[in-house]
Amino acid sequence: MPDGIRVDIKHFDDGPSVTFVAFSGDERDDRAFLHFVVAPESFTEARGRVFVRQAAESYRIPGARTQVQPVPPPSWAVVKYPIESRGVRGAQITGWVALGRHNGRFFHMLLQHPEWAEERVAGQMQQILDTWRWKDDGTPLQAGAR
Repeated sequence: MPDGIRVDIKHFDDGPSVTFVAFSGDERDDRAFLHFVVAPESFTEARGRVFVRQAAESYRIPGARTQVQPVPPPSWAVVKYPIESRGVRGAQITGWVALGRHNGRFFHMLLQHPEWAEERVAGQMQQILDTWRWKDDGTPLQAGAR
């Protein structure tokens, strides 16, 4: 685990949720995190695509007239959308939300951070994604959506 990251794991009836939260020293930054949620087994790709698009749209800066457009996804994702908003403290918030699939089950990830912390937080979260191994079969996240 990269320095400055803490993990919060929750278990629900439908599946687990893991949140990797960035810290600066001992101070938690609730605006900087990578959130991973396993969708229920009944979750379809069509439903997932709508879900992540709506999540990305919910981050839009009020008054923005452009529609959220997908960006090229990483190998593990089915679809990915950028996010951009203003935080409650006025800081620019950026990141992405993506729908992925592993062994036939869908999941989504949301990465967000203040724009000023992009280099530090994005690097930490990318390290998590690069070293991710699935518990069921040991394959890396980067092996691709399947």
